[in-house]
Amino acid sequence: MYFFRAGLVPGAPRGCTVSVPKGYKRTEVGVIPEEWEVQSLGNVVGITTGRKDVNEGNPTGAYPFFTCSRDHTYSNSYSFDSEAILVAGNGDVGNLHYYQGRFEAYQRTYVLRDFKLPAKYIWHQLDHRLAVSLGLGKIGTSIPYIKKGNLTYFAFPMPATDTEQRAIAEALGDVDALLGALDVAIAKQRDLKQATMQQLLTGQTRLPGFAGEWETKQVIDFGRVVTGGTPRTDVASFWGDGYIWITPTDISIDRDLTSSERTITDMGLSVIRELPANTVLITCIASIGKNGILRSRGGCNQQINAVIPNSSFCAEFLYYLFEANVDRLKSKAGTTATSMVSKVEFSKIEFCVPLLAEQKAIAAVLSDIDTALSALESRRTKTAALKQAMMQSLLTGRIRLV
Repeated sequence: MYFFRAGLVPGAPRGCTVSVPKGYKRTEVGVIPEEWEVQSLGNVVGITTGRKDVNEGNPTGAYPFFTCSRDHTYSNSYSFDSEAILVAGNGDVGNLHYYQGRFEAYQRTYVLRDFKLPAKYIWHQLDHRLAVSLGLGKIGTSIPYIKKGNLTYFAFPMPATDTEQRAIAEALGDVDALLGALDVAIAKQRDLKQATMQQLLTGQTRLPGFAGEWETKQVIDFGRVVTGGTPRTDVASFWGDGYIWITPTDISIDRDLTSSERTITDMGLSVIRELPANTVLITCIASIGKNGILRSRGGCNQQINAVIPNSSFCAEFLYYLFEANVDRLKSKAGTTATSMVSKVEFSKIEFCVPLLAEQKAIAAVLSDIDTALSALESRRTKTAALKQAMMQSLLTGRIRLV
């Protein structure tokens, strides 16, 4: 029988309690197999803290230096030489690292060693339950931190046998290995994209069949440049189903903009600058340089400059051109309290560009790389969801491996 939380059966009305399935028992951590027990972290692992100040890191050091950041730095010395799980006590509070070997740790990072259970089993239980199980204190008035007592008494379900503990850890470890491999593949694909943009968008490398000099053009030469607008928010008839209305938060890593958090009606669109499909949008205030291609008729707000390409320019080429030159866009920002690139300044930025046929060929190559990258990222998202489902099933005994 499958269940999702103590006393509840899937599909049962909310608040409807049922008997615990045969072979299971109700505990403080939920319903678990009868032969499993609830264990406290302090009973199965030694808990200490790091010994170094965060400023003692050295970029050229030989040993990993684990602080309260998601990424580690390096140190010239080491205080630990063992298998360990490291838990960020503040900063990225609750962030986890697993490491085996010599390392250093920040004094507000908890170091878990001397395991009485398989370390990877404990790692997965922490990964699954830590964020929702620990009460957090405060440093001063605002900085959250994990109290050692809360970590010591962190409770989790534990199979009765070492064999089952290791089987669970190995199954989840296999998924972690797949996630790691996908992370490596995604990083390589992104590096490939950056290198390809650097070569193709500067003319350093020409695609077969193309020759001749590129021309220097200003953004204003790419087409019509307009700044977006916002319909009055107190007029209900401007807002509702109809057309997408893009703000900077709608622009992420995806090139094609096909939806938005808020939409506007015909009336709403009529009071701002209407944009046709295949308009290139570039953020110009605060988060400067985010861009995408509007794929349907719609609009955008005033934090965005829009380029409506003329017949000599390809929207996809312009998208990649702006993406590869974010730093140049940011360098044009004014010195006001909020970083901003004005429409006038934006329109004057110069780029060296090829003729339309070569633009389309370059965009096609980069689009293929983006398609492969999206496939990898989609696979990673699905694999991460699979891991969450596996943890929910395996770490509670809903599904047994032995």
